[in-house]
Amino acid sequence: MTRETWEFINSFAPWLSAIGSLAAAVVALYLSWNTRRVRVKVLIKRSYYFNDSHGRAFSVSPELVASGQVPQVSRPAIQIDVSNHGSRKVKIGNVYLVYWSSKEKKKKNFIMIPPAGVSLPVTLDEGDEQNFIYPEEVLLDKQKAHWRGVFAECKWFWTFKVGAYTTTGKHFESRVPKKLLNHMKVETANDS
Repeated sequence: MTRETWEFINSFAPWLSAIGSLAAAVVALYLSWNTRRVRVKVLIKRSYYFNDSHGRAFSVSPELVASGQVPQVSRPAIQIDVSNHGSRKVKIGNVYLVYWSSKEKKKKNFIMIPPAGVSLPVTLDEGDEQNFIYPEEVLLDKQKAHWRGVFAECKWFWTFKVGAYTTTGKHFESRVPKKLLNHMKVETANDS
């Protein structure tokens, strides 16, 4: 190879060095931003609960109830789980349900009052989870007229979401499973 060829090849070295430095800076900024981000996951499901001798509520899955491995005093409940998947503390200010009203052509939401034993705001460290257990006899049975109105207003089940507000104003939502909505609709359909 001639000297001109080597000089031509070496002329790319400063450019490659600059591109590598820029890429390293971008990765460092992304990693720093990503660790400060708030990540909250919200789920709603049907469960059963029972109170221990101290009055604390514990939830169990419907599968465990069917297998007979839990106390017979367990009662059906709707459970909202809020978990922190980020690396910084999060304060949960409230949980809510939201749906699209086909009657009024707008999004409607209602705040869920925290169940007994849970005071808001709740601080969640990295990996922590807070369970909000709503007994069906309180959430559905005593409010049948309200729920019938909600289901009459909302024609599209896929618009139902459960969410959580943080004290910083951010909110996180996920869809309510259709199986749970069908159960709620059946439970509130009749007056018995």
